[in-house]
Amino acid sequence: MAHQDNLPSGPLYEVRRSPGMNLGTFATDNILRGTRILQEKPLLRISPDTADPSPNTPDPVGLAALAAFEHLTPAERSKFLSLFSRPERPDDRISDLDLPEHFYNDEEAIEELHRVKIAFTTNAFEFEAEGLMVGFVQARINHSCTPNVCVAFNSRTGQITVHATKHIWVGDEFLVSYVDVVGMSTSERQGVLEKVYGFRCDCSVCDPASGHLTQPVGAVGGGVSQARMLSDSQENRLRLRYLAKDVEEMLEDRRFGVKLGEYQRGVKAVEEMVGLLKQEELVGMELTKCYTTITAFSLSRKNWTAVVKWAEKGMEQIKACLGRDAVAFVEGKAMLEEWKVLKETGGRGYTFG
Repeated sequence: MAHQDNLPSGPLYEVRRSPGMNLGTFATDNILRGTRILQEKPLLRISPDTADPSPNTPDPVGLAALAAFEHLTPAERSKFLSLFSRPERPDDRISDLDLPEHFYNDEEAIEELHRVKIAFTTNAFEFEAEGLMVGFVQARINHSCTPNVCVAFNSRTGQITVHATKHIWVGDEFLVSYVDVVGMSTSERQGVLEKVYGFRCDCSVCDPASGHLTQPVGAVGGGVSQARMLSDSQENRLRLRYLAKDVEEMLEDRRFGVKLGEYQRGVKAVEEMVGLLKQEELVGMELTKCYTTITAFSLSRKNWTAVVKWAEKGMEQIKACLGRDAVAFVEGKAMLEEWKVLKETGGRGYTFG
């Protein structure tokens, strides 16, 4: 995402120029799926409540980032500002009325703070209840709608982690998705990427050549063209989007799990999602969510065999994406052991909730 003269490196990665993307992070060795590639303390972090919008705070994220920046050391400030890369736009400006008083009439300081806002907006990851964070190395991982790494925050260690969600070969670039690759259409993803990050994605899913295709196109000689592959991928993701919405509605339905037919429909929908995600090589947290959802479906029916089956798959995913020391893995492992006992005893002693 940014240019930096003193480029970081580690046992499994190096930061260097990426074709058409300024800097990127690349593998220096073959890496197995589930490997923790790196972990680092956040360079800049704002909590969710700090960034909550209110009528009196028109730019809560920008102002919270500025406040956090002021607490950095000079060396940390220099590192953070090295992440600034996208040209400034009118909507990046923070109103003079919203600036802290000690910045009034200090044009140089104001310009620096605008760069802080852009650097934070274009590099921060949101980790649900943990807030928004920027890691110095994590910020160098570029975008793809078919990612090969998972970026997460480990609340037990206080560090940002990056895990390989696929086997990665030496020289391959680490890629993560900056947007929702299941819930958003191609045009919606492109819109967000262009507005927030200042680029249009040209990955194999978003290639403009496929933008208006709605039917598969055969290649000369009986093969399958790139256009067909791209068209099929877009169709798969549209189907995933529909299924995800359908499953979400089922989860919100209080009657779900009471009627066998509803349970079977939910399981069938999630199983289809699992197949499509694997076909699309979306084998990170998107797949993890499917396994945890189908586990919940099975739990609502007290189908302990299915609960254990899908929970085990979910645990393997959590381990690969987040690591054994993640809260989700530690707590999930304890629940899985309880469910195994219930499977053996036919559910005797089970109390819902």
